Amino acid sequence: MNFAFDGSISKEVLTNYMSRSVGFNVICHETDEKLFNAHLKLLLNVGAKYVGRAAFVWSKCHVPTDEEHFRIVGENARKIHEADPEIVLQAVVFETLYEPFVESIKIPSWVFEAFDQPFEDRTFKVDNICFEDGRFRSFWGDKISAPDVTRLEAKMWLYYRACSYIKVGFESLHMGQVEYVTGLNDKGFRHYKLLMDKIREFAKVHARRHYVICDAHVSGIFVDGVSLFDLNKWPLRLKAVKGEPFKAILEENYHDSILGRSKSGMHPSGWYADPLPFLLEFDAWDLSDHAGQYHPDDYYIWGYDDLSWFYIHTKEERKEILHYLWNYMKDNYPGSGFLELPCRRLAHLNEGQYPEIICDKPDIKYLEKHAYMQSLSYTIDDKGKAHIHTKNYNAHNPTDACPWGMGDEDVIKDLFLNN
Repeated sequence: MNFAFDGSISKEVLTNYMSRSVGFNVICHETDEKLFNAHLKLLLNVGAKYVGRAAFVWSKCHVPTDEEHFRIVGENARKIHEADPEIVLQAVVFETLYEPFVESIKIPSWVFEAFDQPFEDRTFKVDNICFEDGRFRSFWGDKISAPDVTRLEAKMWLYYRACSYIKVGFESLHMGQVEYVTGLNDKGFRHYKLLMDKIREFAKVHARRHYVICDAHVSGIFVDGVSLFDLNKWPLRLKAVKGEPFKAILEENYHDSILGRSKSGMHPSGWYADPLPFLLEFDAWDLSDHAGQYHPDDYYIWGYDDLSWFYIHTKEERKEILHYLWNYMKDNYPGSGFLELPCRRLAHLNEGQYPEIICDKPDIKYLEKHAYMQSLSYTIDDKGKAHIHTKNYNAHNPTDACPWGMGDEDVIKDLFLNN
């Protein structure tokens, strides 16, 4: 398959990448060499080429400073590209900001220059970034708010995040909920176009292959007939099957599904897309108040978000689900619609619902070391076996480095190799 691009990207290359896409939350955050190597081994084993959500800051930074964050994710990006230079790593520039974190960051001179502003020796100011009328202030939690892209400093903030990832080796950006949050005041999306144009100009000079592949949770935003994004990305939006608990299917035009709704127009690289290529991802957001119950026309699946619904199934059921989704997309949207296969993501289940993984010869110190970052707990039985529960779904085949793996790695590999 052809994965070559430089300065622009063809439809063939873009869709080749999309056909080898995995969602691997914060793989580039990992600071434990043994565990990072296990993650890298999975990528290489399955043949992944496009790694979604490899780095991001949702609210608080995982390390003390932003500089340290970019140093760590950049170093891990370098290691991945040493192993496979073709892999595209995606960072996320969310529609969220944690106010104390934002106001701890000094605005670099290159950000002022990009927006033709005189340099000021100061940090970002939340009141200049958020919606002036107070919308989305502390919307996702205490002091976790949202930027309004029509405001100059909001554009500067988003530009800073995006370009800082590009500088350290990321060639893809997910821009989150553009229509419903960040761009809510941006009628006609002229402000967002200005932002994306500047990000793409930066990528022409600083990106590894002088191009950045961008997506967002949209069905298509076109300004003057040209898409702001290279592809659209959307949650699965599976339809629960009444009377068959936990069974769900894909159905065109169900709820707000992107199936049948990805718009057509010119791609940023100059070719016509009918429709714009799109990815379905196993999104994760929270647990509903009706977990396990059937609700018609619900964006939850039997009360669960995409990843959590997937996680509660057995290994054989997960295999069947992945094959069903993959074949549905292949049969119904050949060359335009693709499935991003899940490798790592945080699930949201009730206590007692997280699957149990049994490790016969556990390294207790290793488990304890990773308990917090992997959101795991464990008990040791009278035979010395560890009974592990983790809130993070991990597709890995279980190993000493990742004993909490769910064993779905071979399914992903098979889908990539045989389709």
